[in-house]
Amino acid sequence: MTGRLKLRGTWPGPIALRRGWALATARPWNDESPDAHLRLIRGSAEFLEAAAAAIPVGNGAVLSPPLAAGSTTIWKEAGFRPHLVLDMFQRDLLARATPPTVPVMSGEEAEWDHAIEIDRAAFDPLWRLGATGLKEALNATPTSVFLTVRGDTGSTVGFAIVGAGAATGYLQRVAVDPAFARQGYGRALVRASLGWARQHGCRTMLLNTQPENEPAGRLYESEGFTRVAAGLVIWSRDGRQEP
Repeated sequence: MTGRLKLRGTWPGPIALRRGWALATARPWNDESPDAHLRLIRGSAEFLEAAAAAIPVGNGAVLSPPLAAGSTTIWKEAGFRPHLVLDMFQRDLLARATPPTVPVMSGEEAEWDHAIEIDRAAFDPLWRLGATGLKEALNATPTSVFLTVRGDTGSTVGFAIVGAGAATGYLQRVAVDPAFARQGYGRALVRASLGWARQHGCRTMLLNTQPENEPAGRLYESEGFTRVAAGLVIWSRDGRQEP
């Protein structure tokens, strides 16, 4: 592929990488990791390889989004290798659903910073999304919502980000402050998310989680989700490699 790779934006902020019609976007993996998250919008394996090499991650790695088996060929050709496996869950939204037993409401702008702190407390460093990642999750679908639950004192103790695209809903994130775990807040957020997606015309809900998060897996299965056999894989490429 000929032509110069053009970057728009300033790292470590989000950047766009272009060469002709080819386009990719990148951002830090989260607020704490030296790794980068690279999303290919359109382009060849050669462009993807050049884009990965252009991201200034130092000794970090460039990581793909979670990918299904049928969409990994171009990443393999660009020098990426399987790195992390995620479990994927699916639920039929036409099936009967139980309403939440804890009040769930649309989140307010003032709760966003608290949600970022909850996300940091609820997940290990590798799996934290950070401010940029959470905002990206909220903007990943044409329609989305930020849902929250509050404790007895009125403070935010958990949140969910849910999106809708065509007939599929996406439970992008569920997090509960560990100090309030096992009190029904996570289950309430899942049920409210299912209801929101159904109201927005979705027939199926998808989500993914790390395999070692067994409590989350049990929660999703108890709420009618089933594991998709193939799962998802995050691919990785050493950021120091030259294209």
